[in-house]
Amino acid sequence: MAKFIGQLLFELLWDLAWRQLHAIIWRMMQKADAWLASKKLGRRTTVVVGLLLGLAAWGIWPLLAWLLAN
Repeated sequence: MAKFIGQLLFELLWDLAWRQLHAIIWRMMQKADAWLASKKLGRRTTVVVGLLLGLAAWGIWPLLAWLLAN
């Protein structure tokens, strides 16, 4: 019974952390999108900034996996 309660608590906390992380990333994407849309940037600049933001987001997942594994 204690193992079940422990697993349940862990799953609840994991789900809460996952939702918070997702919400933070979603807000960051919305702010970046609004910033890119509001500025009078050239097409090339917008593409470069968008690609850099995408690469930064892509690098977060392996970093999180590494931190959770260690």
